[in-house]
Amino acid sequence: MSSSFKREKKNGGIEALTKRAKTPGTVDVGIIDAGMHSSGDMTVAAIGFVHEYGGTINHPGGTPYKIVEGGRAVFLKKGDTTATGVTEPHDIVIPERSFLRSTMHAEKKNLMALQKKLLSKITLGEMDTKTALGLVGEFLADKIKSKIINLKSPPNTSETVKRKGSSNPLVATGQLANSITYEVNV
Repeated sequence: MSSSFKREKKNGGIEALTKRAKTPGTVDVGIIDAGMHSSGDMTVAAIGFVHEYGGTINHPGGTPYKIVEGGRAVFLKKGDTTATGVTEPHDIVIPERSFLRSTMHAEKKNLMALQKKLLSKITLGEMDTKTALGLVGEFLADKIKSKIINLKSPPNTSETVKRKGSSNPLVATGQLANSITYEVNV
């Protein structure tokens, strides 16, 4: 009893413990405010949403193309006079490639252990809530970035690999991974 009383006194007493325990806070982790993607067509958040949940684009057609050596079609810019045809209306299916939800699921046990450790530090007065939430944010942001960089499945189509020069489904420019951040709200 004596040693626990001394610890409470050392770290501010019961009042300070109560205040620390009641300090509300949250941490948001993901694509918080990344703006437009470098392609200029969509925000980074919209691109992230499509990858996270998948989607279908109803393409109206009309994209010019030409057939090159080997019978392969190469898409061209509108107005290119070398076009040999234009695409018909079609659907483009983008498969789900979860990087947020799947990371949270995969890291659930590690996250719970981290939260338990940090809660103990808060309770003992060794850390404040804002710092602890920042550590949770850093942990999750790092894990999500790693997931984006290392994701292999479902793979890109061979046409997509040729166009972007990479087989990684979520990395073309690196902008998605670099947009993962966190924000502490206390």
